[in-house]
Amino acid sequence: MLIARDLAPDLIIYNAVVYTLHRELPQCSAVACKDGRIVAIGDDAAVLALAGQATRRMDLNGRAVIPGIHDAHNHMLEMGLKLQRIGLDDCTSIAGMLERVRVAAAVTPPGHWIIGESWNESLFQEGRLPNRHDLDAATTAHPVLLKRFFNMDVVNSRAPELAGVTARTPDPAGGKIEREADGTPSGILRAAAKELCRRLIPRPTQEA
Repeated sequence: MLIARDLAPDLIIYNAVVYTLHRELPQCSAVACKDGRIVAIGDDAAVLALAGQATRRMDLNGRAVIPGIHDAHNHMLEMGLKLQRIGLDDCTSIAGMLERVRVAAAVTPPGHWIIGESWNESLFQEGRLPNRHDLDAATTAHPVLLKRFFNMDVVNSRAPELAGVTARTPDPAGGKIEREADGTPSGILRAAAKELCRRLIPRPTQEA
């Protein structure tokens, strides 16, 4: 007894100008696909020879075909700025995050902002949110602001000091300043409260 699956392509696109991005064959005229995947590229004759009875053939009459371009969502200016800052998306501990801040502090003039991007506390071995005391251990000579991957920042003690944020500062509308037992900001700023410190970050120069 033999049970065999039809190995013929589901679709063949031919008579096209196909830009493959494949080093050995950067351009061809035909593509064969099966189960949503490309299984062959080459000239029309070679690829059409793979067709079976159920293969759909699509003549593109010389039209161009390019690989799919996928962009989940990208603000170009903000993305460019992000690439100039400390990347934190792969940090698996608060300690690792602080080490990156220390490295940045060593090459950043005192008083200049140190900005980080995309930390995620669910990855941290410590099992908690970072706070201003953590960041103070990395530097107090610089204001530090580290953006969570979504809707939360952590800052060191220097940042809210520059922003005039104290135990008496009320939560802004739509935001929350996390606090210690005596009301002192803990370093965690949620939602609209992020702008209390973010508004002090210098705007990028035209060169930047």
